Amino acid sequence: MGIPRAAATVATALALASLTGACSDSAENAVAFCDAITDSSLGGAVTTIDLQDQVSLASAVAELETIASVAPSDIADDADLVADVFAEVLDVLANNDVGTRDDALRDLQPRLNEVAQPATRLQEYATETCALGFEGPEEPTPTPTPLDIEN
Repeated sequence: MGIPRAAATVATALALASLTGACSDSAENAVAFCDAITDSSLGGAVTTIDLQDQVSLASAVAELETIASVAPSDIADDADLVADVFAEVLDVLANNDVGTRDDALRDLQPRLNEVAQPATRLQEYATETCALGFEGPEEPTPTPTPLDIEN
């Protein structure tokens, strides 16, 4: 089914977005927020978090909450929302078996939709303010085709 893959994609986006915040209230807030993002270990969150390890889950959520807590006021609401939805996604993935996970993720879809724009704003803000670069999905490499040989 498409929902688990979509949820993993959204969770990856949320993790990246949560790492993307930025800084503008003051120089101190900017430095603290950008440092929190840079120091974060959540870059590969979806692939590195063990859903069976409650300590790992709690650590990931705590890291996001820390980043959100130092967010400058102009992005604080976005950072809080991204952290909250990321925690909800991890909760659904960790507390539902494979048979019930799809339905639980479908129930979360409105929250995932709600966080899309805030996550994008955070990524843009981090790119501009914290000078962080983010790589998108790999583009397929076109396969060269041989030229037609003329007779």
